[in-house]
Amino acid sequence: MYGQQDSSDILFRINVSDWVSSPGVNHSRTHVSAPFEVSSYSRDGNRNVTFGSKEQLATYTEPKLNVNLGEKFESYIPKRDEDVGVETVVKALQSKQFDIDTQADIVTYRNNMNKIGGTPYENRDGWELDCALVAKTVYLDIRKTNKESTDPQQQRFMYYGYRFESLCTGLEDEPVNANSEYCSISRLRIANHRILMASEIDCSSGAPDKGGNPLNGYIELKTMRVIENERALNSMYRFRFLKYWLQSYLGGVPTIMLGLRSDAGDLLHVKKVKTHEIPREARHHFDKTRSNNRWDPFVCINFLDCILASIREVCHDHPGCTIRVRFDPSSKQVTAVKVTGVDAGLAPRISQLRQEATAG
Repeated sequence: MYGQQDSSDILFRINVSDWVSSPGVNHSRTHVSAPFEVSSYSRDGNRNVTFGSKEQLATYTEPKLNVNLGEKFESYIPKRDEDVGVETVVKALQSKQFDIDTQADIVTYRNNMNKIGGTPYENRDGWELDCALVAKTVYLDIRKTNKESTDPQQQRFMYYGYRFESLCTGLEDEPVNANSEYCSISRLRIANHRILMASEIDCSSGAPDKGGNPLNGYIELKTMRVIENERALNSMYRFRFLKYWLQSYLGGVPTIMLGLRSDAGDLLHVKKVKTHEIPREARHHFDKTRSNNRWDPFVCINFLDCILASIREVCHDHPGCTIRVRFDPSSKQVTAVKVTGVDAGLAPRISQLRQEATAG
């Protein structure tokens, strides 16, 4: 998947290690606006989409403790292994008559942003995405690079997360169906990049929206094994909290409810984590333990700015072409190549949607 390529095919190449080692990469001057919800959609258990609907946005309720998260595993309906293109986001915006051409430089799922932003600290997992310029906007499409694990233990850990969501949303008596979801589409700016981004949201606090932005009441739900030693604590701050912060920060989600479980899967405790406090809490831990594994939120944001700028430049140089951007963890390089043949369909698909919207 991440093998060597002919250097003549490379449209841009960024050595992540060199970038991280360069001076000033942790500066705090890059402006990031607060995300604001502009559209949404719900997907039911049969994967049917309703644009503008909040039907699948559940309200958080405090879960009962000492419940085993492995209950009802035999009735679990896993998410279908199918590609969900960025077209769904485009259709949701079109349903709101949102003028993408004049108001967005980039349209994407949050998943792509998470992967790019975490790259400076990623040593194991690679990623790929496709991108294309259509009219004045660059569209980013998710590409799956790792097949879902068939390991029974890993599948059960994944189920723990879905089951925790059920317990926190009043659905504990129903079989877990991983196919239903609620997605919020928000507008934000990073440096000079105007971004429309779709984020799957776990639930809402249910409190009245006083600021006119529904994101203020959204909640992320996470599960992890209870912390029992210093090594586990270091791992939490180094890996999990970086991912949790980046995901929730980019999505404008202010609160994370963290379900702590035993080895046997029993829910022991629920910890409330404020997104904006995670970097400070992690830094305090790294300072106290004199750890070399610290991460810096500004490095993540500045790397996002760097890669998004490179993507926009190469797409503008090759309008109407599909460009594949990939990160190879073994070489620590982000590269871009032009896609040809059957995989080069991103730009035509978006163009077709635009034509249908105009005709309609």
